[in-house]
Amino acid sequence: MSKFTEEQLISVWRENGFAVGNDDWQDVTLVDETEWIDQGKFGSKDIVFLHNSKHYSYSLYRQGDYYRGYEFGVEDGATEVTEKRTTKTIEVVEWIPVEEAE
Repeated sequence: MSKFTEEQLISVWRENGFAVGNDDWQDVTLVDETEWIDQGKFGSKDIVFLHNSKHYSYSLYRQGDYYRGYEFGVEDGATEVTEKRTTKTIEVVEWIPVEEAE
């Protein structure tokens, strides 16, 4: 179970910090977020934030539409995460005219 409330987690995305709670919740930084993955009237995105020198991740969802507005919620609370960097080599195949290849 997450130690953060749904209202606090939604405010991390909206306010770049916890807009609710006491002064202990002021030290919050939005670190990363994905683009919305839309599925009709439902969409989701992943959020990563920093609080007290620890990183946390959670999934934010929205339902509704642009014209009537959205309701926001959080799936399964926040989980402590750590950063893992990897380097990947990508091979790309291109087809070019024979004249350019010579």
